[in-house]
Amino acid sequence: MVIVHRQVWRLGGVMGSLFVLLAGTLSAEGQDQKEQQKLAKIVLARDEHVGHTGLTSKNNVYHLKAKEEQTVFRTRLRFKARGDKSTDTAGEIMVSMDGVTWRRAGNWTKYSMQIAAKKEDWHLLQLSSLPRTWKGNEIMVRFSYREGKDQLNIYEVIWENPELAKEDK
Repeated sequence: MVIVHRQVWRLGGVMGSLFVLLAGTLSAEGQDQKEQQKLAKIVLARDEHVGHTGLTSKNNVYHLKAKEEQTVFRTRLRFKARGDKSTDTAGEIMVSMDGVTWRRAGNWTKYSMQIAAKKEDWHLLQLSSLPRTWKGNEIMVRFSYREGKDQLNIYEVIWENPELAKEDK
C-alpha cells in the first residue's frame, strides 16, 4: 500500500485524483473493518443453517448458545432473510428459552422486507419485548409464516448484546 502511495503521489494530475479516490476507498474500508470489529465484540452466538417458512416450513428453528448468561430483553437478533421472488411475505418471530414456552418477539412484514432488501437482506430485532426475568445462555428462535405470496428464506441468525461494545470504552 505504501508503494502505491508513493507512485501515485509523484505522478500528480489525474493520478493525484486517483490517489484521493483510493485514499477515500481505503478510509471507507477502514471504517468497515472498525464496524466489523465492533460487531464481532457483541456477537453472542450464531446459527448459519438455511431454513424456510411458508405454506410448508423446514429448518425454521434456530438454536443460539452464548458462553455466558444473558438478560435476554437487553439483547437483539440480527438475521439474514428474504422472500423467494419478492418482498411479499409476513410472519412472526418467536423466542423460547426451553423449546416449550414460546413468546412473540416481533414480526417481519412486506415493508420490513423492503427495508432489509436495501441492507443486503439483514434484519434487526430488539428483544426488549420479552420478559425481564428471562436470563440464560441459550435461546431458540422460530420463524412462522403468516401471509404473502412468498415464503421466507432464512440464511443466518445472530444473537447480539450491544452493551458489550459499551464495556470497552
